[in-house]
Parts: sequence; C-alpha cells; structure tokens
Amino acid sequence: MRKEAERLRNWSYQQNIAKSCNQKVRTRTFQEGDWVLRRVFDNTKNKAAGKPAPGWEGPYKVIEVRGAGAYTLQDSEGKVQPKG
Repeated sequence: MRKEAERLRNWSYQQNIAKSCNQKVRTRTFQEGDWVLRRVFDNTKNKAAGKPAPGWEGPYKVIEVRGAGAYTLQDSEGKVQPKG
C-alpha cells in the first residue's frame, strides 16, 4: 500500500514537471522560401585558436519541407546542404 502511494505521488510529480516544461516550448514551422539560421552543434572549429565559436550559421533558404520539423536547406550560393 505504501509503495503504491509513493509510486502515484512520483507519477503525479513527473506529470506536473512535464506540463510546466512543455508550456515553455514554442513550435516553429517554416515554409518553402523562408530564410533560416542553422544551429551549430560542433563548436570545435575555433577552439584551437582560443576563440569562441558562433552558435548559428547561415542564412539558408528552405527549399523543401520534409515533415516532422525536417527541412532541405540551400545556402546563399545555391548549394544544397547535407542532412544533419
């Protein structure tokens, strides 16, 4: 009985935390032709030089909406960017 009450209390706590975190999420959708910046996840490019690396790169043009937040991007020179 006691373990069941603890399990329910823990489940309720997790639900409340998830609800409060999900309220802060703002979804963004882009259309073909929009210009966007792409997040850089590998910031090791300039670390050897001792400089902080930028967190974003671009601009890129959205040329295809692939669904579920996936897009095909093209840089300003017309080169299609690889996935990733």
